[in-house]
Amino acid sequence: VEETDASTLFQTAHRLKSAVSNLYSDGAGDAAARLERMGRYNDLSEATAALRVLQHELTRLLIAVDEAISEVREQRSSRE
Repeated sequence: VEETDASTLFQTAHRLKSAVSNLYSDGAGDAAARLERMGRYNDLSEATAALRVLQHELTRLLIAVDEAISEVREQRSSRE
């Protein structure tokens, strides 16, 4: 985003969108798709704001993954 390289933004956002869709994260997926569209159409006017949204959604996703891992560990330790 900082380099205003629409092609790189498109490619990176597309890969990220695919990755987070495997984790069923609609918020992160939608945010990545928005950046992907911006890159595709070479319209980076709102890219900085869109990147902030993506960062927020990825933080939420990481917290959810961490909580899920903690739950699994707790369940395993309670069985032992």
